[in-house]
Amino acid sequence: MENDPIRQLEHLIQRELKKLPELEAPDTLIPRVMARIEGQAHAPAWRRTWWAWPLPLKITSATVLFTLIAIVFYGSHWAAAQWESRVLPQTVIRWWDAFASAGAVLSTLGHALLIAGRSIGQPWLLGMFALVFLMYLTCVGVGTICFRVAINKR
Repeated sequence: MENDPIRQLEHLIQRELKKLPELEAPDTLIPRVMARIEGQAHAPAWRRTWWAWPLPLKITSATVLFTLIAIVFYGSHWAAAQWESRVLPQTVIRWWDAFASAGAVLSTLGHALLIAGRSIGQPWLLGMFALVFLMYLTCVGVGTICFRVAINKR
């Protein structure tokens, strides 16, 4: 006898499944499947696979794709040439400096909020967060009510 518990479990499950009666499909299954197949046959081109698209749309999309690939290759060649001429590194450094200064401003604001939060005290902050959360829930509730009223078909 086998000592493999997984194989024993597999045989047990197979035996139990064979004991079950055959299930019959509901009468509405075939019309639903046929309607779904018919709906997919008449789906717009952009919802089907690329191979099922009309020929003019295939040619257009392939042209756009190859154009984008060419732009990427040309752009990378241009960027490499600019990098060698030291123009691009200076541009990147200027952008980085702009982001670094924005980060410094955000860091300063964050520290100011932290200091203000410590001076106000934790109970007040928790109360303010609870108030903001309750205001959020109120907005969600009112929005839900307005939506229900708007779609009510009386």
